[in-house]
Amino acid sequence: MKKNVPKEKVKKEPLFFQKLTTFYLLCMLGFFLLFTGNNYTSITLSKFICFFMLTGGYILISLVGRLELIAIGQIQPKKISVLWKNMHISQKCILIYWISSFVSTIFSVDFYTSLIGTARFDGFLTISLYCWLFLLISFDYVPKKSLLWIFGISMSITCIVSLIQFCGYNPLGLYPSGMNYYDAFKLYSGAFLGTLGNIDIYSAMLCIAIPVFGISILKLKSNIRFFLLIPLLLCLFVLSKAFVAGGIVGVFSTTLILLPVLQPKTKKRKIMFIIFLLLIVLILTSIFFFGERIGGFIGEASALLHGNWNDDFGSGRLYIWRKSLELVPARPLFGGGPDTFDLRTDANFERLDEKTGILIHSDVDVAHNEYLNIMVNQGLLAFIAYILALGFAAIEWIKNASSNPISAICGGAVLCYSIQAFFGISSPISSPFFWICFALVVKQNQLCKTTTFEGD
Repeated sequence: MKKNVPKEKVKKEPLFFQKLTTFYLLCMLGFFLLFTGNNYTSITLSKFICFFMLTGGYILISLVGRLELIAIGQIQPKKISVLWKNMHISQKCILIYWISSFVSTIFSVDFYTSLIGTARFDGFLTISLYCWLFLLISFDYVPKKSLLWIFGISMSITCIVSLIQFCGYNPLGLYPSGMNYYDAFKLYSGAFLGTLGNIDIYSAMLCIAIPVFGISILKLKSNIRFFLLIPLLLCLFVLSKAFVAGGIVGVFSTTLILLPVLQPKTKKRKIMFIIFLLLIVLILTSIFFFGERIGGFIGEASALLHGNWNDDFGSGRLYIWRKSLELVPARPLFGGGPDTFDLRTDANFERLDEKTGILIHSDVDVAHNEYLNIMVNQGLLAFIAYILALGFAAIEWIKNASSNPISAICGGAVLCYSIQAFFGISSPISSPFFWICFALVVKQNQLCKTTTFEGD
């Protein structure tokens, strides 16, 4: 005979944590995205403090809440072996990634820097917040549709701020007094835009937003979904105007990959995969023969296909990648420690900005490739665990995306971010949203069935 359990006791625990996670995500997608601090000179610090308070608070309440429920007997504690057995393989890989990063921090070239990070705040503390945020959300959370609308409103606002900045104005007083967007690299260092700051980080955020809005319009059923065309078109325009090459490549490549992935599992899907492969061959062939005439990063890609390596390609990224790889053999397993790249390299470069005609001198403090950055800072073990986590999730995402709307939406965002990450930098301004989407994809992979937003 089954024991009668009061209804409220069955629902209390999951309902509380569902509401807590929803509240946290609403804060991140709403307040955090639009919060800027005083100006662009301190935006990274301001955003990091905000991220630390919101995410740290969420993780602390979640863990303490679960311990309290265990203490009063509402949750039965499980053995570590049972917990490990029940974990998704991507969750296991991320846990190994976190442990490897911890060991890397302990044996780092500078413990304090590894713990907190440099000016980008990408140390072990931030990595821990990413990993535990991922684990908590991926264990048991189905998102509400309200999150999608809050995200759309927030991205629309930051894009509108960007449009005003493109017109030469200084809304919110984010630029130094009397300056605007077009004074970048002339009167102040860097290029800043919207409510996210650095345009490379902004581009990473757009690589999350554009697939989310685009796929939502395709996969959701409600007619009101077409209102998402507003943030989608705004994001596309801002990305094209800012023209960050990594973001352009990310969105274009993701669009091509989604053509077959989103198709139902029929002959049509197989045909689309063949068309996708043919398009890749056609694009590479066109770049090979005609890329040099086009110039820009396409011309550089053409030169690489012809076997011509130049350290100046990719705004000096090939030089940075070469110098980064030189650091790996010295500390292969656990690297130099999180965010210690600039402590181990003398790399710097000068490049002529084609738009301004100004010679820019830069000291290199990051690999400008998130995967290579992990390899150098946290070592090969963390790198392999991270790549495997993404790889296993990607394999299952390809199987589930055609029938699972949440998997399709969040997986598209993870894919686009991961492609631009080959040219980008990790930051507590944009990376948290990648980890949130990654967690939701893994959760949907565990469900292995059609799932829509909670409340639909």
